[in-house]
Amino acid sequence: MQAKILVLDDDVNILSAFENFFRQEHLSMVAATTTNDAVQALQKQPIDLLITDVRLNWQSGVTFFLKAKAMYPHLPVIVITGYHESISEQELRAMGVDHFLLKPLDLDKLRSAVHDCLGRRNPPTTTKPSQPRFHKEGEL
Repeated sequence: MQAKILVLDDDVNILSAFENFFRQEHLSMVAATTTNDAVQALQKQPIDLLITDVRLNWQSGVTFFLKAKAMYPHLPVIVITGYHESISEQELRAMGVDHFLLKPLDLDKLRSAVHDCLGRRNPPTTTKPSQPRFHKEGEL
């Protein structure tokens, strides 16, 4: 079964670039521009890897991935940012992030991080979450 990667970024151009990259890598991607879209994707289908931007319009990618990890502890996470001073790699790793990449993305580093996460993944999110489902539709 082909791995499915959820990418959360508010920039549609970044999402388009990810789609092209994953198509070349023969991987399936689900795009989300808001945390609500990302929640719906997690609820509808098994996700094998989450990639999220740190800064989103009016939302926090960090808050989202922390809540997603609480529900799906085995979900690998890659965090990307164009603002390296906003949070350190050490802080993110302490929160459970598997890889931290700076924009503009180095495609070899991205490829390596993705394959590392997918190569050691535990059961996908088809397993029941460790906590109750979302309280309101579209909310974590």
